[in-house]
Amino acid sequence: DASTPDASTPDASTPDASTPDAGTPDAGTPDAGTPDASTPDASTPATVCGDGVVDAPEVCDDGRNLGAPGGCAPTCLELAPPAEAFPAYMIQVIDRDGAPRTRTLDRRACAPSLSTECAGLCMEDADHCADVAYLGGGEWRLDLRVKSTVARVPILVFPAQPTAEPLDSPDDDVYLYPFLSGVAERYDHRTDPNATFALTYPGGTFAPLTMLADRDDARLVYASNWPPIAVSPAYGAGRLTLWYQDAESTSIGGGSYLNGWTPGLASTPRPGETRSYRFTEVRISPADVPPGHAPWHVALDRYRAWLRAHTGPVSPPPAWMRESHGVIGVQLENLRDYDPALLDRWATRWGRAFPWMLLWGQMSDYLGDCCETAYAIHPRYGDLPGVVRGLRDRGMHVGYYSAPNWRLQTDPAQRLHEAGGARWLRGWIDSNLANGADAHYVDTLARTPWGSPDVVRELFAAVGRCDASRAVGGAVEANCGLLPQATMIEGAVDIYPAAGLMDGGLTGVPGIGMADNTQPISVDRPYVTFPQLAYDLLDRHQLHLGGYNNDYGLAGTIDTDGDSSVEASDETPRWYWSERQAFLLGARITGSHLDVWLPGAGLSPNPRLEELIAERDRMRFWARGPRYRDTRGLGPAPRGVDARRFETADGGTLLAVVNWDLRAGLTIDVDGVPVPLCARRFAILDVASPSCPP
Repeated sequence: DASTPDASTPDASTPDASTPDAGTPDAGTPDAGTPDASTPDASTPATVCGDGVVDAPEVCDDGRNLGAPGGCAPTCLELAPPAEAFPAYMIQVIDRDGAPRTRTLDRRACAPSLSTECAGLCMEDADHCADVAYLGGGEWRLDLRVKSTVARVPILVFPAQPTAEPLDSPDDDVYLYPFLSGVAERYDHRTDPNATFALTYPGGTFAPLTMLADRDDARLVYASNWPPIAVSPAYGAGRLTLWYQDAESTSIGGGSYLNGWTPGLASTPRPGETRSYRFTEVRISPADVPPGHAPWHVALDRYRAWLRAHTGPVSPPPAWMRESHGVIGVQLENLRDYDPALLDRWATRWGRAFPWMLLWGQMSDYLGDCCETAYAIHPRYGDLPGVVRGLRDRGMHVGYYSAPNWRLQTDPAQRLHEAGGARWLRGWIDSNLANGADAHYVDTLARTPWGSPDVVRELFAAVGRCDASRAVGGAVEANCGLLPQATMIEGAVDIYPAAGLMDGGLTGVPGIGMADNTQPISVDRPYVTFPQLAYDLLDRHQLHLGGYNNDYGLAGTIDTDGDSSVEASDETPRWYWSERQAFLLGARITGSHLDVWLPGAGLSPNPRLEELIAERDRMRFWARGPRYRDTRGLGPAPRGVDARRFETADGGTLLAVVNWDLRAGLTIDVDGVPVPLCARRFAILDVASPSCPP
């Protein structure tokens, strides 16, 4: 398993979603909302939100625009709903005697505070005071002050949804959740309010959101804090909630997930501190859904627009990465008779398509751990640094395995916003550079909540800023920009601009009842992987897919009958499933199955990979800057065919089509126009001028 330990794999017990995570506190004063003063035409009077005068396009302006119930939102474009429609929050505090107290409150409990400590807030008890405001556009803000008499706040939930809220009918409702590459679970499969599902962003999830969708509607809740803070989106029992915790918390609601809440993360207020929390709710009805789109597409587009407005541009990867079909993955510890000439042969055979090579297990003997936390190269590999430099001399880019100190994952000192964790990671990166590397693989970085989101984000040179790291200083500041663009991380996170190894996202976690995506979700398969979610949202990331982690049974050929040989009778629909999914999703290849066992031919170059690469080369796929658009605007695919849409940098449309049975004479509608399909396993069609290769 090339990226074991697989920190994305939770304990087999059902998670208790009552626990979240949080990152470095945003201790700023609550923001009452910035008025949106649009720039008027010079020939018309200026429209100023906040002047108490309602001028178009304003719908209200009471001069204060605080987003109070029934009052004007800070944008002046909406009225806030009545108090009974305001979201609730749940807070748990521990007093100085160690006793816990939990309360759930909403805006109907508002009574202006008479205490100096809580001035301007209106929901008050002996432990805290708070207020909730509507900011417009579906966004809400909680201002929360914790009184100095409290010892700690282990849990805050905002929004806290006390009652179930299915869509029109729960019969076809499905939760979509950003775990691995995305998972889907039927509404009726998770109905116990004490067994909801939650993991920690960033790391346990690739986005701070949770969604419920069906064929007609969708409801999405996402944390709209910026700078981002660690949070655990949760779903189940008809509820979509967001959880925050403190630095002493060790799991999400008592759950046992390895990548749940990590000690040392903190996103709830400290005693005597005031903090603000924001979330946005997106509701999609049939009228909002264009033809050929799914409601979840429209909801996710809203979050993506918010995300890009806040992250801004990042530096593009170098040309060799943009043109790459993937990486050559080598697990050194699995080579019984290590021979450096083997690396050279792989580079010769596959280096044009895969210009970088990533090495796992350099620290281990034969059949040792691929991912042991040790900087040194094992003696069995001799002058491996010299071999690496030789590969680089011939134009390859080469990286070794590295990781935060996952052996000490529960030690708060190993968070990457702490000096100890920062020094450990830098030490490994520096050691690998000294051993000839010019690229990197960083395990668990996007599958485990390793620290304050903004600090971890600034590890990537492509971000181009160091504000959060500089605020911490020392070893943390020194790590700003540590990881160059030639870096692959395990998993992906929406705010981390790095290539991602997404292996495991097809098979999922069978130990908790999750099924792979070889068949759709159904009553009999109520909990499946849904990789479209990650590839749709992360369409600017270079995502890689192959046969590592749990996906080894879906890549290449498989000895189905277990007789230690691959024969024609072994073939099943699962053969080459990973390659087919990579082609459809626009993923590059993690080269774990460059060679496969073929009936009657022995170990041979993977023929389906060769077809896939040739078709992408024929259509100059990577040079056209494709963005994954899933099935937007597509009609139903013919039986046995799967097709996905891509938007190119120049505004064109490409279709990636898998026609595994080579059926001829087929078409698919694109924006209502039939497009002829090719009788080929892998085909890319330019919709403006579709043609099949000879």
